[in-house]
Amino acid sequence: MNYYATVGDHTYQIEIIDDKNILVDGEPRTVDWLPLGDNAASLLIGARSHEVVAESPEPSYWSILLGGEQNEVRVMDELQWRVQQAAASSGGAAGAVTVKSPMPGVILRIPLPVGTAVAKGDTVIILESMKMENELKSPKDGVIDAIHVEQGATVEKNQQLVTIGDAAA
Repeated sequence: MNYYATVGDHTYQIEIIDDKNILVDGEPRTVDWLPLGDNAASLLIGARSHEVVAESPEPSYWSILLGGEQNEVRVMDELQWRVQQAAASSGGAAGAVTVKSPMPGVILRIPLPVGTAVAKGDTVIILESMKMENELKSPKDGVIDAIHVEQGATVEKNQQLVTIGDAAA
């Protein structure tokens, strides 16, 4: 399974091969860890041993103390990553923008009707995929110009879902 870990402004792709082997941005690494209690662990990466303290103040976010350095890390699985990338790639420009499905799934809810004013980040579609609910957000401030699907519909990756037009002046 693939994961994406963002530290600062760099994102690492991590593929888990088995319980001792991973790929980090395509480079093989051997890892092992031993829990020490109270969120601490001994982490062996290759031939180097590290003491790590990790806390997760909220889902997908981790505060990691490694080698005396504190880092905030956001970890996403491949599904979460695709949703984020689809949202980021669809927005901001003037004119109509169409929100597309980042993956195959089923439309659970369409919370807003055509003609509704939306702000960037408002939920415009709730898509179920792989037993997870994904809230697809408006990539810009505007008005819902068209809804291309119905609740309960099965959709494919990149299928048009909702078109957001510019707000009326």
